[in-house]
Amino acid sequence: MANKTITITGEGKAATKPDEIILSMGLSSLKDNYKEALKADYTRSEALSAALIGCGFKKEDIKTASYNINTLYENEKQEEGEYKSVFKGYVCNREMSVSFGLDIDRLGMVLEAVSVCEADMNISILFGVKDIKSLKEKALRAATTDAFDKAQILEEACNIKLGELIRVDYSSQNTDYYPQKNSRAFYLEGGAGQLQLEPTDTEITDSVICTWEIL
Repeated sequence: MANKTITITGEGKAATKPDEIILSMGLSSLKDNYKEALKADYTRSEALSAALIGCGFKKEDIKTASYNINTLYENEKQEEGEYKSVFKGYVCNREMSVSFGLDIDRLGMVLEAVSVCEADMNISILFGVKDIKSLKEKALRAATTDAFDKAQILEEACNIKLGELIRVDYSSQNTDYYPQKNSRAFYLEGGAGQLQLEPTDTEITDSVICTWEIL
């Protein structure tokens, strides 16, 4: 006869305040000609790089996260009422980023510098944790402790006796980490020096499945 077992899922989380800012800047250039789209992208990316270097970043600090160039077509209604796919040009998209320690004054200075450079862009401010490994370890330890605590409670509540821990199931995919976007940031009158910002805590959750034998 197979041994009786009990399987328990332990859940845990760990949180800390962000200590890093990741500034992501997306550039987009639309031109009729392929070479002109590349040229426009180059001009804008160089202007943005110059603005960032002027804020104290080194050239190697400025990363290109993604780059692509595609044709753009749009459906336009013709006189006869039908829609036709019409070529609009070539779109060159580039995403650049820099990261630095959580320094609100420096963030304000960087935002002010890039906002006046000759490169229209979309800007995202992300907040992260440099030592994410330690935070993940805390979440996993909390999940493991939770599983053992639940086992003890069930042992007493159900009047059973647990034997050896015979199986542990775990997937590191439980702790996929993404920098936090949900923050509140806005400017007061007076410029970037009075940027007010409240980043949310970075939180990691994890789980582990433990199976004990029942004596």
